Amino acid sequence: MGAAFLSSWPWDNLGFFKYVLYGPLVGKAWGGRAWEAASPDRWLCLLLALFALRALTYQLWSSYSNMLFLTRRRRIVRDGVDFEQIDKEWDWAFHGARLFARYHALHHSNMVPTPFTAGFATPLEHVVLGLLMALPLAGACAAGLGSVGLTFAYVLSFDFLRAMGHCNVELFPGGLFRSLPFLRYLIYTPTYHTIHHTGKKANFCLFMPLFDRLGGTLDASSWELQTKNRAGMDEVPDFVFLAHVVDVMQSMHVPFVMRTFASTPFAVRAFLLPLWPIALLFMFMVWAWSKTFVISYYHLRGKLHQIWAVPRYGFHYFLPFAKDGINDQIELAILRADRMGVKVVSLAALNKVSSSLHAVHLAAACKWCLTAQHPNLRVRVVHGNTLTAAVILNEIPKGTTEVFMTGATSKLGRAIALYLCRKKIRVMMMTLSTERFQKIQKEAAAEDQQYLVQVTKFQSAEQCKTWIVGKWLSPREQRSGYGTSLETMMELLALAPADIFSHAMIRSRTACYKAVMMIKRGTGCNAKLWFD
Repeated sequence: MGAAFLSSWPWDNLGFFKYVLYGPLVGKAWGGRAWEAASPDRWLCLLLALFALRALTYQLWSSYSNMLFLTRRRRIVRDGVDFEQIDKEWDWAFHGARLFARYHALHHSNMVPTPFTAGFATPLEHVVLGLLMALPLAGACAAGLGSVGLTFAYVLSFDFLRAMGHCNVELFPGGLFRSLPFLRYLIYTPTYHTIHHTGKKANFCLFMPLFDRLGGTLDASSWELQTKNRAGMDEVPDFVFLAHVVDVMQSMHVPFVMRTFASTPFAVRAFLLPLWPIALLFMFMVWAWSKTFVISYYHLRGKLHQIWAVPRYGFHYFLPFAKDGINDQIELAILRADRMGVKVVSLAALNKVSSSLHAVHLAAACKWCLTAQHPNLRVRVVHGNTLTAAVILNEIPKGTTEVFMTGATSKLGRAIALYLCRKKIRVMMMTLSTERFQKIQKEAAAEDQQYLVQVTKFQSAEQCKTWIVGKWLSPREQRSGYGTSLETMMELLALAPADIFSHAMIRSRTACYKAVMMIKRGTGCNAKLWFD
């Protein structure tokens, strides 16, 4: 069966290029100098201005609803919900079985309402809605009251209310409807319309619940739920990723600025450059007044994960006078997470750097776990290196007494080596730099230093059965000619070049697994992979 009449847009496959369709209008307006009062094409200028203001209305509502630091407690649908087939007995326009399946199901296919959901509909629905919107304006014009100002005010008010109803954030104080009960039937709330979207067989009317009341389709629990949603609810995340802003351009790619760019890989867009001064002003504002705030969240295996942002940009971490402020922000974030009951806080990017200039940041983030200042701190503070080290250490077979390491003087290698020597495991650290080896060796306790041994050749590990490979080995180095029997090989794939093996191009995890299995068959080793 073919597609229903006017159920899809002819430019569906054009993607971003659909906006080129505005070209003829813009060209004619420019050629006719439509911005001049006496121009016969002035209507084109007004029409384009109306289009722009309508788009801005939905964008502003979208930005507000995505400002989780303001709205997360009052979000109505806190997670995606499955679409529930609406009862076939409904006899409202586009909600009957036939019309709903062919047309309005597209609008209801969004699991979580957003301001842009308001305009997510088929061409036929837009035609019908446009005609309904035009009736009051036509009446005003027939009465001699029509004007450009009235048209703009009416259309933008209509869009404002539609976007508000789909914003998924409860706005109205619960006491308002208790004090003035008649308002319940004159203005709808985001909760009221979300009940309609999440499968309740009621609340069909836009803007004015009075018509649902007259038609017997009003959900009696609407205002009870509205009061509950307005009061808000705190959700405690299991995991918090503590990030920071990279630079001014990157700050314009967060969800509450433009969700489209937040969902795609970072790229510098030329049309964002005019907004750069505004983003720069925002940077100074958050630097002066902001605290750590929530950027986004997601659910993974039933656990709530949140991303928090320290209100500092990348260059701040290289300013010596800014380090105290950064330390304070990290400390407050960790203590706040601990009070909330968060289980794990992971430090991101420069929040975990350990260079000589910035080592204080990592110390500031972790010292409360180690000192008497906060002896009851329960939250675990980790970062990428500690998590990687934990995975690798967990993979080492029990009873191991000796390991061989490449990349042993890196940050990750150093942490693993120092941990293993405390466990009385002999660590052969392959490095040509005696100075770097001795520096790490001196960090170990005096009684443990004997377990750290410098080696400079792979042949030194001929009899060692456990290798921790921090740098890639060539096929020749992996061949059994060295007499090596590998019981455990942990390869950090994130650092791998595409042609790591001369006999196999590694372009995916599957291909890499096959390549390692080839080595396994050739050497008799028991290779084991760990993926970053």
